[in-house]
This record gives sequence, C-alpha cells and structure tokens, in this order.
Amino acid sequence: MRTRNNGELRISNVGEKVTLAGWVAKKRNFGNLVFIDLRDRTGIVQLVVRDGSVYETASSLKNESVLKVVGKVCERESKNMNIPTGEIEIEVEEMEVLSTSKDIPFEISDDTTALEDTRLKYRYLDLRNDKIHRNILLRSEVMKFLRTKMDKLGFAEGLFIKEKNCFFVSQMTTGTIYEYSYPDFKLKRSISTEGNWSKFIAYNHDKNFLSVSICIYFSFVFYI
Repeated sequence: MRTRNNGELRISNVGEKVTLAGWVAKKRNFGNLVFIDLRDRTGIVQLVVRDGSVYETASSLKNESVLKVVGKVCERESKNMNIPTGEIEIEVEEMEVLSTSKDIPFEISDDTTALEDTRLKYRYLDLRNDKIHRNILLRSEVMKFLRTKMDKLGFAEGLFIKEKNCFFVSQMTTGTIYEYSYPDFKLKRSISTEGNWSKFIAYNHDKNFLSVSICIYFSFVFYI
C-alpha cells in the first residue's frame, strides 16, 4: 500500500516519488493551495495540493479522514525545524480517500480543552493524542526490555486466569477508590515452585489503564 513511513522522510529524500498513508491531523486551505498534515505512528509529514484533479477532494477533507497519497518529496520553502520532517513536503499527484471522518467532538492535541468525560467517551480518538501515543510506545519499549531480561535470567512469563478483585485508595485523588485485579493466592503459591513473572494491570472504574505492576516468583534459590 505504501512505500515509506511518514515520519522517516528527510531532506536527503528530496526528488523521490513516494506512496504514503495516514490520518489527516490538520488541514489549511489557502485558496489555490491546500496544506495537509498527514499522520501515522511514526510522525507527521506535510502534504501540499495545488490546483488540479485532487484539489476538490483535498478541500473537502475533514480531520481524521484516512488517506493514501502518491507524490514527490520536495524541499520546503518555509521550514519547520520543530518536527523531524520539517524540511520537506510532499507535492501530491494522486489521492485516495480510504475512509471519510465525521466531525470529531474535540481537537486531538496535547493541550486539548475537552472535558475528561468526553475524552473517555471517545477514547479511541484520545489515544491518537501525541503525548499518549509516546507513552504507549515507551511502555512497549519497557516491557520489551523486561521480557528480554527476564528470559535471559531463566524466567517464564506466567498468565493468570483466575483472579479476584482488590481495591486501593488513590494517593493523588482524595476519596477515589480503584479496582485492582490480582491473582488468587493459591494459584500464586502453586506456580511459585518455578521461575515465573507476571504483570498485573490496574484500572479505574471506567476500565481506563492506570499502571502495571510486576511480580516475580522463584524458588530453590542458589546461594553463593
């Protein structure tokens, strides 16, 4: 479907013809020019659409619509050094709308003013927020490091099926009680004869992710 990721294009790619795909993060219409920030998981790249066959399609796009575009990588006249792709833009030659978005209930940005209840209701949109996206990627890197390290130490990751609910009181929000899924003690004891580790995920009452704790079980420890 695509030949490159949006966030990996640099000034060294000028002159290349690329096929990209992603979500419309922002659109700016300047009469005979339409600028579009196209976002995927790797970052944002600016598209420029001039008068032509795709101009009408680009003019009618709404934020969070999904596009596939073919175009040429060009050096930007007005560079934005705040983003990795800020020295280049894509002159769009072909555009295909893969999915048309409705009007979104709030702006997807780090400094959104949307109420928390609204953000939770439309959680699938809020997860596209750049700050949350970075946290998800960081958590993925941390868990990958832990899995590799624990595997080298001879541990196996355990999966707990039988669980009971515990509760703890938030130290940050007065009067808030969170539910905490925790494995049955007998099950913990039954697996502690082998090297195992597992993750326990805490959620609040709306089932929103709060944190992950790691428990390590081992026995027959070597004494040095």
